[in-house]
Amino acid sequence: MQEEIFNSNEKDQKFFRDAFAKLGNRRCIKHFAMTYECLKRFVKDDIVLTAIKNVSEYKADYFACQMAHGDTDVMLGLSGNVDAMLYLASSIAGEEFTTINEDSYDAMCEFTNLANGQFAAFLEDEGMEMDVVPPMCCENCNITANGNFCVLTLLINDKELDIISVIDLIPYMT
Repeated sequence: MQEEIFNSNEKDQKFFRDAFAKLGNRRCIKHFAMTYECLKRFVKDDIVLTAIKNVSEYKADYFACQMAHGDTDVMLGLSGNVDAMLYLASSIAGEEFTTINEDSYDAMCEFTNLANGQFAAFLEDEGMEMDVVPPMCCENCNITANGNFCVLTLLINDKELDIISVIDLIPYMT
């Protein structure tokens, strides 16, 4: 992947280049890179990128996501440690959340809408037609797709946050 996938420091660029070399999924890596750039606008603390992996399913205690449909299917989701999710929700909303509730979900869903909207615009620039649909959330759900999808794990305040990217596949939540 010769192009730089985003404008960031060399360490972060290397992380995404290495992930691309390992997974070979340009759209997924671009999706994560764009989401990471968006995340850095809201979270002022250090964010540590730890891993990107392919999975066939993901179990989430709490899950906020947003989808786009059209010439392909795209889903961006957030899950992981509750403290990391609440920190992100608080950073986005500008108010402190101490529990996962309708308001904290709303903030996390707004983030997925913003980040996924940027990715849909990127796909449209590549000639694809996309429609972004309203975000949604669920608890105690299992995410699968008609193939493997990617999970980016990062640390916010030393707590794991997972960003789930399902591209060119149909996601299912049960």
